[in-house]
Amino acid sequence: AGPYHRVAGEWRHSFEDGSRMSVPLALYCRASLAEHLDARELFDLTRQGLTFFTELFGHPYPFGKYEQAFVPEYNLGAMENPGLVTFTEEYLFPDGATRAQHQGRANTLMHEMSHMWFGDLVTMRWWDDLWLKESFAEFMGAHASVQATDFEEAWIAFADRRKAWAYQQDQLPTT
Repeated sequence: AGPYHRVAGEWRHSFEDGSRMSVPLALYCRASLAEHLDARELFDLTRQGLTFFTELFGHPYPFGKYEQAFVPEYNLGAMENPGLVTFTEEYLFPDGATRAQHQGRANTLMHEMSHMWFGDLVTMRWWDDLWLKESFAEFMGAHASVQATDFEEAWIAFADRRKAWAYQQDQLPTT
C-alpha cells in the first residue's frame, strides 16, 4: 500500500474503584495525505467514544490498542477489527468538509468502535444474525455521537439519511 504516515496518541481512563487503564492510540494514512489527517479531532472523538462505551457497557475496552487506518479504494466505508479499524480515506477531507461530513465520520467512528464490545468481544453464533450486530452498531453510532460528542444532530442525520437508505435496501431481492 505504500508508506504510511503514523500519529500516536493515548487514552487514559480512571475507574470508580481507583484503578486506571491506558490504551495506545494510532492513526494511519498514506504519506501523501498526511497534511489532511486531522489527528486532533480524530483522537478527541476516539477518546470520547472509548470513555462512553467503557462506562456504558460497564466493561473496560477489551483490546490492548486502538488504531485507525484510512486506506485507499475501500468501498465498505469502514470495518472493525479488534484493535484496528480501517476506514475509507474519503473520511479525510483534503478540500475541506461540511459539519454534516464531520458528523457522518464521527457516526462511523462510533459505529465501528461499538463493535469492539458487540461484534468482536461478544458476537453472534452464526452469520444469519449479522443484522443484529450491524443494527446495534448503527444505533450506537448515533447514540454515542449525541451523548459523547458535540454532534447533537446525529439522530436527525440518522432519520434523514441512514433510515431512508435502510428502507431502500430492505426492498431489494437480496435482503
